[in-house]
Amino acid sequence: MSEAPAIGIVCEGDTDEIVLRAILSVVAGEHRARLVQPERTRFAGGGYGVYGGGWKGVREWCRAQGRLSEALASAPLSRFAALIMHLDAEVAGEREVGCEQPCPPASASVEALRAFVLCEWCGEDTLPPRAVFCIPSKSTEAWVFVGLYPEDKHATPDVECRPKPETLLKQRPDELVSGAENRKNTAAFREVAPRVAAAWPRVCEVCTQAARFDRDLRAVLR
Repeated sequence: MSEAPAIGIVCEGDTDEIVLRAILSVVAGEHRARLVQPERTRFAGGGYGVYGGGWKGVREWCRAQGRLSEALASAPLSRFAALIMHLDAEVAGEREVGCEQPCPPASASVEALRAFVLCEWCGEDTLPPRAVFCIPSKSTEAWVFVGLYPEDKHATPDVECRPKPETLLKQRPDELVSGAENRKNTAAFREVAPRVAAAWPRVCEVCTQAARFDRDLRAVLR
């Protein structure tokens, strides 16, 4: 019997990792997932490692690899059947990135961000084999919202163009997001993750960039 494929995850933070692992349970079948970035420190109290967290952590990790194609051909990344690289599309609007496009369509900023990240962070013109971009528009929370509340009036394709979709998760029974700073409850995300996984086909129907990630990942694993 062949060994289950290993899948690496590069993402912005804890809740993104939780959601990605839930999606993988649906899309990838039997597999072994490993978080590559953000790394965890070994010191008491936890925290992130040398590259930090958030989108800047993803950026610094990418830059540290040199050319992504060469990094994927060498240990430790060569062990992965697929390497998922996650960024929220809202990163396109950051001053240091500056490639945000009008939305709709959601794909416009996503395409601009993909090109920017490849050229500026990964040293590539095209995405190397086994690498898969996961770029929710505007953030992963849009996918979570549609998965948990499919009958809500906001659970439509327009959600991909809604700034700060995490605000839709406030004042909800699941208590995923709270406060003026939109603090995310990691334990609550972990609790609802199976529900998001179960609703993944619906998420792909509503959110174009979820459908794209689904197609791209299946193609690589195939």
